[in-house]
Amino acid sequence: MVEFGLPREALSLLRLLLAFAGTVVAALCGAVAVLLPPLGAVFAVAAAVAYEFVWFRYLPRYVRTYRVCLEKNVLSVCRGVFIRTEHLFPRPRLIYAVLLQLPVARRMGVCCIQLRAAQGHLLLPFVRRADAVKLLNRLDGAAA
Repeated sequence: MVEFGLPREALSLLRLLLAFAGTVVAALCGAVAVLLPPLGAVFAVAAAVAYEFVWFRYLPRYVRTYRVCLEKNVLSVCRGVFIRTEHLFPRPRLIYAVLLQLPVARRMGVCCIQLRAAQGHLLLPFVRRADAVKLLNRLDGAAA
């Protein structure tokens, strides 16, 4: 049985993506503030509150609740903060799995795994490279 969650580096990368998105939202709030000052101020305050909530509350809980478990014939992925979901991939229905690495993620030692099954697909974000290789080897070993 292989079981793992997301590493701390995943939180750092998710926060980096949130910072880029926050920059875009701040620019939009600035544009609205030029055209409609009171409405722009309301949007800016709402965006700041949402940004703080996601940065300090949502992302850490999301990383903590993310679990991947490979048992005998089923790959199970549990995730979610407000709405918890569990994705089950039966091994016989798994068509392929791909390991993806972005340059920043590679430097932090994490990667993404894309899974394709007969009826759908799933992306496992920011998994430790060692965990990803172990999972792919187990999946490959099961197919042989």
